[in-house]
Amino acid sequence: MSGNHPKVLIIFRNDDLCAWSDPKHESELLRLFNDFKVPVTLGVVPKVRGWRLDENKAILRLLERAQSDGHELTLHGLMHDHHEFEVLPVSELERRLNEGQRLMQDWFGQPAMTFIPPDNAWRPELLPILANEGFEVLSSGPPLLPLISPPIFVVDAVARFRFTPLKPLIRYLASLPLPLPLPLVIYFHSWEVRTKAHWDRMKNILQTIAETPNVVATTFSNAVRQFPNTIKVWTEWRQDRDMVQRWNNAFAHNRFYKKRLLFRYWTEVNAGNIPVSSLQNWLVEIFEAALSSTNGRC
Repeated sequence: MSGNHPKVLIIFRNDDLCAWSDPKHESELLRLFNDFKVPVTLGVVPKVRGWRLDENKAILRLLERAQSDGHELTLHGLMHDHHEFEVLPVSELERRLNEGQRLMQDWFGQPAMTFIPPDNAWRPELLPILANEGFEVLSSGPPLLPLISPPIFVVDAVARFRFTPLKPLIRYLASLPLPLPLPLVIYFHSWEVRTKAHWDRMKNILQTIAETPNVVATTFSNAVRQFPNTIKVWTEWRQDRDMVQRWNNAFAHNRFYKKRLLFRYWTEVNAGNIPVSSLQNWLVEIFEAALSSTNGRC
């Protein structure tokens, strides 16, 4: 490891494990990650639209095995109602978090350490409530919110599996003279890894992680325990509200959006092969700037 620390911390985030999940597919997907010794963080929805997770005994057992294998189980809302942790009253947020943590304790022997809000949507009043319920990490995604002395760690996802040139991005980040390990959260849903093209692409990404020096795959809970100061440094820029707004404007820019869509459809049509390297290179540079925002490039 360069400078006695890794260059890149890879955190895979698989959202929406719930009573509706397919045990066979989830088992195969976990086996793929286990084969490469890459942990994955699983976003658990305890009562999706009222269906309790323990009504699907096979999924409950699978999550128990995943936990024992070193994967992290997180709370991904309570019912996964649309933007539930952005629009509901504070009292209802508290109730849902409390119930979610109680169910996680009942089913898995411990409450969740990480919270993933459904739809990546939340509001600042949520942070102290999360701290009071025992959470240490929140992971959301764009649009990012300003962070003024947050009581817990915030490790947001920017790179989505099907819209990001992950193999060249990982290699590029690992080659940079980064002063501290850079968190790269890759988020996806199990249904996005069903076709052979998507399965092969995930496998190739995992292979890239295994083969690239200075890259470590981890979970949210392990990342903040092993690199707490690093995680805080990479979010310091979000105390500047104007900078956060500029970042969000740049990330939501129509040109960037269209390029991400083009990358997705081009790779899927071509089974992962991109003959136009300029598109891939352009996206890698933009994602690197979005991830390492402390360099003031947003």
